[in-house]
This record gives sequence, structure tokens and C-alpha cells, in this order.
Amino acid sequence: MNLSIRTNIFAFFLVLNLLGCTYFKPSDLPEDVYVVPQHGYYHPRQVGIFQFAGPSNAPGTGKAAAHYLYVELLKQNMFSSITFESNVIIDRKNIINTINTKKYDLIIIGNLLHYFDGGYFHTSQVEEDITAIRRIGNNTQILLYARALEAGSPVPSADYLIFNRKGSPAPSASTLMQKNAIKFCNLFIEAFSR
Repeated sequence: MNLSIRTNIFAFFLVLNLLGCTYFKPSDLPEDVYVVPQHGYYHPRQVGIFQFAGPSNAPGTGKAAAHYLYVELLKQNMFSSITFESNVIIDRKNIINTINTKKYDLIIIGNLLHYFDGGYFHTSQVEEDITAIRRIGNNTQILLYARALEAGSPVPSADYLIFNRKGSPAPSASTLMQKNAIKFCNLFIEAFSR
């Protein structure tokens, strides 16, 4: 009887531990989150996403990264109105002017810090950061700042005695940007659902 109770208790805690490990997914959020909203923050209605600044070796990738985030936020249907300002790169100097003229409650700006497409021989890597800035009267406040890094390695081909396994290239950098956009979107869901 005593052994049976111990076994049942052990099995119960083992099942709880396994369920906890399968439920928690740390890769669903950005790796570094520096600023998060305070509890009780209002839900923004008008949101503007501006083209991200991209690296000089990959022109147009900043716009693509911002577009992936825009699409993910649209899928989640989080805000009343989301506008993608695809032809405007905003810098920190003219944020107040832009946010007041466009009448946004929240703007999202970002940087594509690192972009490398690996192919068959190297690891693909994408690193991005975003800043969400809200309007308070004629002033602004950084509401959220986060950085996400995504990497993917190629699968090398292998030659076994009986068969050969063909390798595959590293995931494209575009795919990695989509994964980062999902991480950022999950961060917005987490931040505004508290």
C-alpha cells in the first residue's frame, strides 16, 4: 500500500512536469524585451507601422520585415486600424511631428540589424529590433522595445553505405523574418492582454 501511494504521487508529479514542459514555449516571444507596457494601459486604436531601416548590403529588406509584422498584426486583429507606411522611413528626430500629423495612437518603428541568407553551406541569420511609441498629447513615450534573433542551419548531405541522404539549404532569411514577426506579434498580444 505504501509503495503504491509513492508510485502514484511520483507518477502525478511526473505527468505535471511533462505537461509543463510541453506547454511553455520560450521561442514564441522575442529573446530580449527591454521595455513593456505598464499594467492598465489603454488599448490603442490607430496604429502605424513604418518601414524598418535595413542593412546596406540588403536593400529593401527593412520594408519586407515591416510588412511581415504588419501582416501578422492584421491576422491577429488586435487593433481597430493598422496602417503600413511602406514608403516612409521615420527617424527619432521627426517622430513627434509624424505621430501628430498622422493622428496615430501608436507607431511601430524598427531596424533590421543583421540579414544573412546562408544557402547550402552557411547558417541564415536575421536580427531585428522594434520600438513601439505612443502619443501622449504632444509628447511621446516608448511603450515597448524588443529585439529578436532567428537563425537556421543547413542540413548537410550524408553518404551511408546503403543510401545517400540529400542535404537541404538553410531556411531563407525571409522565412526567419516571418518567424521574428510572429514573435513580435505574440509580444503585443501578451502586452495588451494584461
